[in-house]
Amino acid sequence: MLIDMAFFLATAAANWHAKKHHAQQAAAARQTAEHLRAAYQAAAAQPMAVLQQRGQHLALHVRQRQAALVRQALPELAERLLAEPGWPALAATLTDAQKAGHDPAVLLTEATRRRELGTAASISDVLV
Repeated sequence: MLIDMAFFLATAAANWHAKKHHAQQAAAARQTAEHLRAAYQAAAAQPMAVLQQRGQHLALHVRQRQAALVRQALPELAERLLAEPGWPALAATLTDAQKAGHDPAVLLTEATRRRELGTAASISDVLV
């Protein structure tokens, strides 16, 4: 979460500096964001692999239920999410959230509002 927030702030700083024509500062902020992205990917690789594997082993009806939930909660992003390689990890995460008593549709909606998804290489990974 800390790396996620730092990455968001570095990206925001890069955009701000670019709009103000501060080329050197914008470049430094972009470089910082890339370093943070690399650090996050390294730290998240093993936990994401476990979630990915769990998601691939979900029963078909569970995967279908999670896909329907995504289509309902995020109709504008649903087909992209379902086509991403990280979809099984998100399906596993939604299943875990539901088992813990949370409403996955509400969590998805909140997460999409709180995350910057425009530059995401994988929206499903961001939402996990």
